Amino acid sequence: MSPASRTTERRTPEKVFPASESRLSLRQVRSVFRLLADLRDLGPSPLAWRRHLLLESLRLVEGGTGVAAEIVPRGRPDTPRVLGAVIVGVREPRLVRVYRALVERSGGALGLPTDTGRVSATVVRTRQAMSVGQSWRQRPDLDPWRTLDCEYFICSSQGLPGGNGVHLIILTRPARARPFGEAERRVVALLHAELGRLWRGADDDLAADLPRPMQQTLELLLAGSSEGQIVDALVRSPHTVHDQVKRLYRHFHVNSRAQLLVRLAHSPLIRAPRLCVQLLKSDDDSRFDAVETEEAERLTDASATRPSRAVGRVPRG
Repeated sequence: MSPASRTTERRTPEKVFPASESRLSLRQVRSVFRLLADLRDLGPSPLAWRRHLLLESLRLVEGGTGVAAEIVPRGRPDTPRVLGAVIVGVREPRLVRVYRALVERSGGALGLPTDTGRVSATVVRTRQAMSVGQSWRQRPDLDPWRTLDCEYFICSSQGLPGGNGVHLIILTRPARARPFGEAERRVVALLHAELGRLWRGADDDLAADLPRPMQQTLELLLAGSSEGQIVDALVRSPHTVHDQVKRLYRHFHVNSRAQLLVRLAHSPLIRAPRLCVQLLKSDDDSRFDAVETEEAERLTDASATRPSRAVGRVPRG
C-alpha cells in the first residue's frame, strides 16, 4: 500500500511568526491577571478553579475544546496518574466518551509527558504531531483527535512544587479554524507560568520549615476548620491535632487562630489555587481520579477567520 493511500492528512508547514504578531498587548496581559485573580478566589476547590481556567482560557485564545489535569508519578514511570482532570467544550455524549477515554488512558494517547520532572514548556502542535508514535499514525480514520474534530493544539506543562509531577493544559481548535499563533501560545505560557510561580511561592513560603503533617493541619486551619474537623479530616487523635496547633502558634509567634490568620493573610499558601496532589490523604485516595466534563461554546466559523490580534478579547455570547 502506498503512503498516499494510507493517509489523507494535510501536512501543515512550519510557520515563522513576525515579532509584531508574537508580542502580547496590555489588554491580553490584563486578561491573564484578571483570570489569575479569579483562580485564586476559587483556589480551595481544584476542580472548580480548573473548570474556570479552561472556560476562560478557551475564550482568551478562541479555542474549541480543552483539558487540564495534574499528572503525577506512580510505580511505573510510563503510566503516570491523572488527577482532577476536567474536559471542556464537548457536548455530544459519544464524543465525551472518546475524550474521557483519551484522558483516562493518559500517557502517550493524550500526548501527556511521561517524564513528570521535565522542564515546563508551552508549544503549538498540529494533529499530525499529536499522533506521532501512536497506533493510528497511518490510519487517520482511527485517530481519536480527528473524531473529536481537534486539528490544532496548544499544549502547556508546568512543573509542580517538589518535583511532584506536572500540571497540563491542552487547548484545541477544529480543522475549519485557523491554526494557533505565537500570540495565543504566549497568552497560555504567561498564564501557566504565573500559576507555577504561585505554587512555588506557596511551597517556598512555609513548606521548607514544616513537616508534611504540620502543613496539612495548617492548611485546614487556614480553611476555617476547627480542631475537631481536622481530627476527622486527617484521621488523627485530638491530642495530636491540639499539639500540632500549639506548635504552629509557636512557629509563627502568635497566640491565637485570629493572629495566625492575620500573620498569614498575604501568604501564597492561602492564595495559590489548591492542587489535588496536595489534598490526597494516601496513595489509595481516589477522590480526584474521575474525569469531569463541562460544556462550552465551540469555535464558530466566524471567529475562525478573525485575525490574531483578537486574542485576549472575550467574545460576546
